[in-house]
Amino acid sequence: MSLRALGSHDIIDTIFRTDAASRTARSFPAEGFEREEHVTDTGLTNGVLILDNLPSSIVQLDKDMRIVWANKAARDLIGMGHEGVSGRPCYAALNKSVTLCAGCPAAGARDEKRPQKGEVTTPDGRVWFVGVIPLFDEGGGVTGFVETRHDVTEQKLVDETLKETRNLFRLLAENAKDLIYHYRLSPARGFGYVSPASIPITGHSPEDFYLNPDLFVDLAAPEDAEKVRGIFKSPDRYEGKNSFRIQSGEGSLVWVEQNSTLIRDTGGRVVGVEGIVRDVTEKMRLSEQQ
Repeated sequence: MSLRALGSHDIIDTIFRTDAASRTARSFPAEGFEREEHVTDTGLTNGVLILDNLPSSIVQLDKDMRIVWANKAARDLIGMGHEGVSGRPCYAALNKSVTLCAGCPAAGARDEKRPQKGEVTTPDGRVWFVGVIPLFDEGGGVTGFVETRHDVTEQKLVDETLKETRNLFRLLAENAKDLIYHYRLSPARGFGYVSPASIPITGHSPEDFYLNPDLFVDLAAPEDAEKVRGIFKSPDRYEGKNSFRIQSGEGSLVWVEQNSTLIRDTGGRVVGVEGIVRDVTEKMRLSEQQ
């Protein structure tokens, strides 16, 4: 089977020779392309080998959504060789469907004449990120498409788990009596999260803390201001439990106990701190009476 029969010219040209002005792929032959002496059958064969060894599924489709060429990843996904996949509708071969998939990116590329992307879920439950580039003839008519797809099922599961975890954390934090916060040190100092318990404990809303990264320092009793400043500017020196006094919204002094944990980047640098602040005024009063 010749390289042209496989459709590899179109795919290689789509990948390596895009129209710089429009960024829209043109199908082979591009102007002057087939006349360049250095573009040989060997070069095209090497291009096919590159495409065949890419881990992502790559297929070329004609304007009727039928497969013209498929790389090894796509053929393995379909479970057929070149002869078996050629001429099969993409939705039947790749998605095990009898009709176009809902929200089909290829259909969008056909209708809008520009690249499209989206997610497609196959009957086996796997989720694929699909990108489609339309191919054009010299008159601007759509002659087919190049489609790539990546299996993002695992990433989707991870994302959903993280989302559920965040929602659970927020539910717990929003209903906790203790003030829970996240404070970043870089790229800019400030509170990334403050729970609603900031209101009964400090007299200030979470929004007040978002607007003022030094609000805890401003609220601190003069004798404790240096310690509080260190907690938020040099948290590695104050990791763990620390007690200090702050001015409440009513003007009285409130004893609080903070338990903080450092957040580090992959290089071990401290980039933030997470803390839980508890009102221990009554506890300190009883301790002083003993």
